[in-house]
Amino acid sequence: MADLSDYQIDWNGFLFGAGTSYELVRLDGWIDSPGLTNGSAPRTARHGSWPGGMRGQARTVTATLEIAAGEAMGEAIRALRAATPIVRSAVQAPLAIRCDGETLVVGAQFAGRVVPIDQPYSMGYAPKAVLQWFCADPRLYEPVEQSVTIGAPAGGSGGLAYPLAYPLVYGTAPVPNTATCVNTGNAETNPVVTFIGPLTTPRLVNSTTTRALVFDLDLDDGQTLIVDTDRGTVLLNGTTDRRNTRSNLGVPIEYFELDPGPNDLSLLAEASGPGAQATVRWKSASM
Repeated sequence: MADLSDYQIDWNGFLFGAGTSYELVRLDGWIDSPGLTNGSAPRTARHGSWPGGMRGQARTVTATLEIAAGEAMGEAIRALRAATPIVRSAVQAPLAIRCDGETLVVGAQFAGRVVPIDQPYSMGYAPKAVLQWFCADPRLYEPVEQSVTIGAPAGGSGGLAYPLAYPLVYGTAPVPNTATCVNTGNAETNPVVTFIGPLTTPRLVNSTTTRALVFDLDLDDGQTLIVDTDRGTVLLNGTTDRRNTRSNLGVPIEYFELDPGPNDLSLLAEASGPGAQATVRWKSASM
């Protein structure tokens, strides 16, 4: 992604806005809130509704540009067309926009282009082009990814020995290691969590949201379990699907989020060894 100046747009490596032949005239759908889905349900025996949560719908971003390229107008329009093809696949590309000193990024698909060829254009006046992007995820992300690493639970020893003998000695439980992840935006964000073995039944607990990820498997020394809570994927060593190891003691993968502000995370396991840890990566999100 380019180092943007104010009122510039970087679409998949192509630059619009200040300092280019494509001056930004108007931007809609960027810092506006997206459409909302209201989870409220009507009350059956009285007025009103049972209040439900609000969820953001897909975001549509529309940019109005004035193409000021002088004698190179045709070349500028051809370059614009080449940079905004209609792609049949569902693959998204980064759309980054900087306004008032703040750069935010969203995954987007190009959704439309209007470049009017009218009488003023034929007389040499700069035409206004309208470009549109569809953003399935309405959250706007900080461009810089943050990360923390949480070490294996410390201490813990002993346990019941059989045959039982009185007085019983129960041993001590391991103390979880913790770290704080700060989401500086105003919307929940979904992290990517990488567990590194040796770990037995790894668990990551967000005590701020009281939600946890729990997996019923053993990770050998150096093995990784990569959990993408946005895509809902669980990959052993980055390749083998292990989503079926998710335990019902934790939440569904997509429900594990970082709330706005600080989130206190702890790594737990039934057993762990030297080098065991969890790495959490995230981008702060706003809506």
